[in-house]
Order: sequence, then C-alpha cells, then structure tokens
Amino acid sequence: ETLLHDCLAGDATLFRRADSVELSWKVMDPILDVWKALPSGSVPKYEAGTWGPREADELLQRDGRQWRNPS
Repeated sequence: ETLLHDCLAGDATLFRRADSVELSWKVMDPILDVWKALPSGSVPKYEAGTWGPREADELLQRDGRQWRNPS
C-alpha cells in the first residue's frame, strides 16, 4: 500500500532508476553465468539461521583468523 501510494504521489525514494537497475544486472550477470557453469556442489550451501558453511571457517583458519561471533 505504502509503495503504491509513493508511486502515485511521485515519491521515488523507494524505487531504483532504470539505469541503476541495468548497471546492477551488468555487474551481476557475469557472476551468475559463472555460478551456472560450475559443477553441482561447487558452491558450499548451508541451512538458514546458521553461521554459514564449514568451508567459511576453514578459509579463515588458513590465515590464522576466526569469526568474531556476537554474544
């Protein structure tokens, strides 16, 4: 409702300009193409609400680092 009202009122605050959207896709399309070309299982997956895949921890540990988890 609010979004529709803003649109009708000419308030573009919550909307992206067409050139901004096109530029975003220009950046994202090559990334999506690479992801599609990867073999299945190449990108680690994890359950929603978790801290992420095990591979993320391993990546940091290689440099002697660790995640800083909020308490």
